[in-house]
Amino acid sequence: MDHQRSRDALRSFLIGTLLGDCHASSVYQWQWSNTSLDWVEWKAAYIRKRMGFSCNVHRTEDNSCKSGYMYGFTAASNKGRLRVYRNWFYDKTNVKRITKKIQHLDHPLGLTALILDQGSCRGGLDKNHKTGNFYYRKPTVRIHLNKHSLDELVLFQDALKQNFDLRTSIQIKNKVTGYPDLYFGTKATQDLWVLIKPTVPDIPFANKKFHPLISQTTNAKFVKRSRGVNIV
Repeated sequence: MDHQRSRDALRSFLIGTLLGDCHASSVYQWQWSNTSLDWVEWKAAYIRKRMGFSCNVHRTEDNSCKSGYMYGFTAASNKGRLRVYRNWFYDKTNVKRITKKIQHLDHPLGLTALILDQGSCRGGLDKNHKTGNFYYRKPTVRIHLNKHSLDELVLFQDALKQNFDLRTSIQIKNKVTGYPDLYFGTKATQDLWVLIKPTVPDIPFANKKFHPLISQTTNAKFVKRSRGVNIV
């Protein structure tokens, strides 16, 4: 079977968002949320188009958010894909886990969705406020899968290598919490960008998230510095 044709964009999207800013209850009610309205609206429109749910976006107060509120929508299904995928990634105590089923995240859209929910992109053009000089750092990406175990992240690493030939490392960025991140080095980040770029939504939230990659400089003259590459 043609590997490209066997990929399932909807399946990967559901897995990516389930591991991201989505919660699935034991009665198979899925709740998608985020603080960025344009991203939530994009997700809701995708679910409406592909699955036929109404998915009305609403705003709720949330004191844990800087803005004081969060956007979200709900979809419910007692059968079909939502039920199956929920059971893939929740254990008997209703805790979200990364399982061997992560191998089914085999379309770039799933990675795009997960990074928009739980990822960060650093680097690109920046300014040294002490010297006033601009410098360039090669972009890198992290996926913050907080509270998942190292064994779970290894499963994800293996799936990324098998499905996309992407190599990552596991790093404990936050020394206080001890939570591990999945880290894409500079080369892996470029490989990742080539892969997911066609699936990135053209919305302000995505443009801001991936700005270091969208605006990366290729033709400038650089001078190497310890904190990056200084532009002359």
